[in-house]
Amino acid sequence: MSIGSKGAMPVVKTLKSHYAKARQVMPGGVNSSVRFNHAIGTPFYVSRAKGSRVWDIEDRQFIDMSCAHGAALLGHAHPATERALRKAAKLGYAHSFETEYHEQLARELCELIPCADRIRFCSSGTEATLHLIRACRAFTGRDKIIRVEGHFHGYHELIYIGGQPPAAAFAGNRSHPFVESPGIPAAFADFIIPVPFNDVPAMARAIAEHGHEAAVVILEPINFNSGGIMPQPGYLEAVRQLTQDAGIVLFFDEIQSAFKKSPGGAQAEWGVTPDVCTIGKAIGGRAAAVGVLRAGGDHGSVSTRGTRAAQRHVQRASHPGLVRARLSTGGRQTGFLRAAAETGKGFPHRHGPNHPGA
Repeated sequence: MSIGSKGAMPVVKTLKSHYAKARQVMPGGVNSSVRFNHAIGTPFYVSRAKGSRVWDIEDRQFIDMSCAHGAALLGHAHPATERALRKAAKLGYAHSFETEYHEQLARELCELIPCADRIRFCSSGTEATLHLIRACRAFTGRDKIIRVEGHFHGYHELIYIGGQPPAAAFAGNRSHPFVESPGIPAAFADFIIPVPFNDVPAMARAIAEHGHEAAVVILEPINFNSGGIMPQPGYLEAVRQLTQDAGIVLFFDEIQSAFKKSPGGAQAEWGVTPDVCTIGKAIGGRAAAVGVLRAGGDHGSVSTRGTRAAQRHVQRASHPGLVRARLSTGGRQTGFLRAAAETGKGFPHRHGPNHPGA
């Protein structure tokens, strides 16, 4: 509840009333299409957060099972992150120069991530995959991209094709990759080769047919964007061998999987080292999305604020005690989600731009 001017009646905020206001000034009333919640018919508007809890604008308290897709892995308003932000504020929020903190964070990440020889920082996961796909093309001299259905790698024209086709387009997606947004020229689909996840024969066929023109195979080693689907035993190892034999760059997009279970990401957990990777979400420590590339490419400036917070987050997230705690609770969380799914109601699907009010 918010209080109006002196003598006025209090203004009661509700999700529905705020959604109506937000739609007047923002497309669909949101800043990301996935934030429209079909289960409640509006976006979920949060007023504050602390630890594992969030409060909506109606002042109801919830346990945050999303954790900002991993960016709030330590919990909201963690003291170490807050201290880093306060220190960064005194140093100056953002500029277009390098700082000593960039080098320090990059060095820590190179020690944690198996494939990381060098690091390049970006401002978002979408930006990171865009630059790194371009770098893979430049390195190989090839243009086509083998990508896995159900995996997500950003909203740019190079890859927002063939990953999340609607049911009506799914049957033809592998012969005519579905362009996932208006405004992306249909010609971009000519460079995309979609294959199903956990299907080694399909990957082998795609590489046998297109290996001479494919620059990169890009996938999520754990498919978090479709609910957390694990790779089948031997799948990642087979893809590693197939790409190596064909001279194709293997690209693990670990924007979602980095730090959630292992400080070294899924590549450390499964013991399969890609040629390049992107990491994000969790590395930003809630303050900023920081994409990390192993290879080169043009990049924008990164704020000291995000880098300082990321340093503290990486140090805390890789602490052995926290890693053990995540491993011990993982089984209980999986059991909870399985029980919820078995009720028959499932979970609302929120991916995609086509929601009411968009």
